[in-house]
Amino acid sequence: MKKYFIISLSALTLAACSPKDPAKKLESLKAEKDKVHAELVLLQLQEDSLQNEIDKLKNTLDTAKDIAKAQVKVLTLATGNFSHSVEIQGLVYSENNVTLAAENGGKVMKVYVKEGDNVTQGQKLADLDGGILESQLAELNTRLELAAETYKKQDALWKKRIGTEMQYLQAKNNYEALKNQKNTVTQQVSKFHLTAPFSGVIDEVFLREGEVSAPGTPAIRLVNLNNIEVKADVSEKYVGAFKKGDKVSVYFPALRDTVQTTITAVGNVINPNNRTFTLHIALNNKNHTYKPNLLALIEASDFSATEAISVPAKLVQTEGKRKFVFLAVQQDSVMVAQERTIETGPNAKGQILVSSGLNAGDQVVNEGYLNLEDGDVLDIIK
Repeated sequence: MKKYFIISLSALTLAACSPKDPAKKLESLKAEKDKVHAELVLLQLQEDSLQNEIDKLKNTLDTAKDIAKAQVKVLTLATGNFSHSVEIQGLVYSENNVTLAAENGGKVMKVYVKEGDNVTQGQKLADLDGGILESQLAELNTRLELAAETYKKQDALWKKRIGTEMQYLQAKNNYEALKNQKNTVTQQVSKFHLTAPFSGVIDEVFLREGEVSAPGTPAIRLVNLNNIEVKADVSEKYVGAFKKGDKVSVYFPALRDTVQTTITAVGNVINPNNRTFTLHIALNNKNHTYKPNLLALIEASDFSATEAISVPAKLVQTEGKRKFVFLAVQQDSVMVAQERTIETGPNAKGQILVSSGLNAGDQVVNEGYLNLEDGDVLDIIK
């Protein structure tokens, strides 16, 4: 409108001041036209310049908006199984791992085994000097033979009513007394001989032939590696967390070996000295790989849940006692950050159980969350 106003004003001025000569009037109009054209060109240049400035400002504003968006990545939540485990230290234990000792002392006469020998139940392992008792036993055997024969004949006579009853009773009593005495001495003599109480392997021999061994002195260690288990003392705070049949993982650091097995028994008594109860864990040792007292690290689940919501523990931020995460939520045409307070449970392998505050399908910010504030506009990177 400004352009046309200038032209109209110039035309009126020309009409008021121009002479009546047509030739001069034509020249004057041409001159005025050229002047107006020049003004139009100048105005067009000014318009173009202003448009350039407007475009630059728009670009600057758009760029500023993009810069203000926080670039993040998100994790879409889904339900699943959650399990929390504890690590418990235990030891390999064998019921058949004993140190044998002679009940009577004496000189070691003969050792029949050495380390590494396989022996069977009842096999003789060593002899101690029991010569005096063995002599008594030989004498008792002789006297017992005579007493048995005397009793046999006296019994036969008494059945025929020959002799007196007293003679019969004395013969019977003498025979039975000697028999009992022989049994006693035989038991005493046996205590000078070491025998294997079960089949196994000789692990260590402490006796040396010719030396004198006192009663109860360790003589031979005998081990059976077939019947072993892992035993662990567990803090009383886990009472009720484990039961017979639960699956566990057992790692043996010395062997760098892991086995999957089960709990065979759970102790029912709390040890008052260390406030623990005992776990018994089955162990297959057919290759005799595991040795008594071998260190074992047991991983056992003390909590599990299905259809659970969990998030990486690193995403959970704290403010005093409050815990929260950032979600990406739709607001109008943009995605914005929303601070969401949550309640959490146990932590397992970098994941933490969320007991309330989150649902399946929620988008949790898992990258770029540290500098976020509630309401920040987000630029979600795929």
